[in-house]
Amino acid sequence: VFVAGVLDLFIAALLASGVMLATGCLTQDAARSAVKWDVITTIAAAFGISSAMEQSGVAGAIATTLVNGGQSLGTGTPGILLAVYVATFFLCNVVGNNAAAA
Repeated sequence: VFVAGVLDLFIAALLASGVMLATGCLTQDAARSAVKWDVITTIAAAFGISSAMEQSGVAGAIATTLVNGGQSLGTGTPGILLAVYVATFFLCNVVGNNAAAA
């Protein structure tokens, strides 16, 4: 994604934050407190979990099961999408409840 077709969005954000810090519009403490470390940690953990699931074959097994289950409904692509939706719904509930309990 480019800003005005010239600059990458990430680079533009870094430059803008650097200018705000350099000119004193934003203090270092305010910049540090604006970072949502729990979100960054969650995203980083998701990359690790997805890599482990792919390497162990769990992701492939889940995908095969979902595609086979969706095809068995006989509705084609909408059946597969429904199977993915339902699986995502149940996985989010399990992960969310376990995280809340911890």
